[in-house]
Amino acid sequence: MLDVQVDTREPELVARILSRYYRVKRVKLETGDILGVRVVVERKSLNDLVNSAFQGRLDQQMLALTTFADDYDLLPILFVHGVLSSVEPYVQKADTLVYGLLSSAVVRYGVHLIWTPTLTDGLEIIARVDRKIVEGKLGQPRKPRVRRRDQSNRQAAVLATLLQIPLSSAREIMGRGGLRWVLNASDEELLRVKGIGPKTLRRIRRMLEGK
Repeated sequence: MLDVQVDTREPELVARILSRYYRVKRVKLETGDILGVRVVVERKSLNDLVNSAFQGRLDQQMLALTTFADDYDLLPILFVHGVLSSVEPYVQKADTLVYGLLSSAVVRYGVHLIWTPTLTDGLEIIARVDRKIVEGKLGQPRKPRVRRRDQSNRQAAVLATLLQIPLSSAREIMGRGGLRWVLNASDEELLRVKGIGPKTLRRIRRMLEGK
């Protein structure tokens, strides 16, 4: 039986379903929600997908996912479960929005999409894909050209996720030297970065100091 790591913030149901196919370990993952032998997975219900897009988190998550996958030679998977009727009551043109978000994830970031009506169906597919890769029954997927060209944006997304700051702020910081610059910058310099105020500055300092 293969091993899988499931993020501690994931519902217990996810771990319970995956235990049919894996030896499951609950850990706090820095990237993604599920880490298999050869796959890394970002799991979202349709509601969460839409909310992530509205809140500006989806781009950061997809960039972080593909960067992590590239670094560790894994298959990046966006796993979405649910039906359009669950979001149609409160989102205009829900079908257009959802299809657009999923197309962007696949074309721009090069993630592999699994969309199923139920959580159980999708997790079963993920386990099968992981096993086939381990057994050498799936070829090496081609990385889209846009992902290779977009390395700086992926690095900015990882920094934004790490510091919990807007992606635009992370891009500005990357232009100044990235995390090393943050570690050496004064409070006044950090406050000049658009999107970083006193409250965010205090949180960044506490996190970097391990408090």
